[in-house]
Amino acid sequence: GAAGQTVFYAPALKAWLNVFMPFGSNDVMFQVGGAPSGPWSAPVKAMTTAGGTANNYALFGHPEYARRDGLVQYLSYFHPDSGEQRLVRLTFAAGT
Repeated sequence: GAAGQTVFYAPALKAWLNVFMPFGSNDVMFQVGGAPSGPWSAPVKAMTTAGGTANNYALFGHPEYARRDGLVQYLSYFHPDSGEQRLVRLTFAAGT
């Protein structure tokens, strides 16, 4: 990812997650895999963050704050226009 990504295990998904924000994009992407090194699924767009004159970057997952056995994940990213570190919640559907 663009200056950041996180790989962690999500028990409810029975898979490893790779969360990242591609360079030059405000899109939050994820992939799933059977091991921390992959192989990985094709990237899936989870959401688009609110942008500005510059693209957001430095997306990191925080599995230490996960809820519902990993179905609810919290991610942070840097918003350069405001200088804020922003937090978003990503919720996966059970059985996916």
